[in-house]
Amino acid sequence: MSDINCKTGGFTQAATAIAVNIQIGFVPKWFKIFNETLGNFEEWNDSMADAEGILNPGSLASVVAKLITSNGITPILSSATDATHTDPTTIMGLTFGLDTTINAPDDVYTWIAFR
Repeated sequence: MSDINCKTGGFTQAATAIAVNIQIGFVPKWFKIFNETLGNFEEWNDSMADAEGILNPGSLASVVAKLITSNGITPILSSATDATHTDPTTIMGLTFGLDTTINAPDDVYTWIAFR
């Protein structure tokens, strides 16, 4: 029997786009975030470097699917108050970075994460 966990969620971006810490409760092996407003999405897996992501065009014909190497997705192993990253109760999830192709003010997002 496998030990796969899945969590989903969503949010509306602020009036000024910011990097968003998404609390999942674990660092996923695979994560996908959908921009419902623009129709595109970004994927990340645990073999990728910090701030990377695969940006997929969705309905944006002018965007080609590509690897982004900055302002993508970064795992968060624990909260800022756990500087040694040893307290399992503070494990958070991911930071959704500021790549402006997908992260835009007031847009609506949904996400899915698998452990």
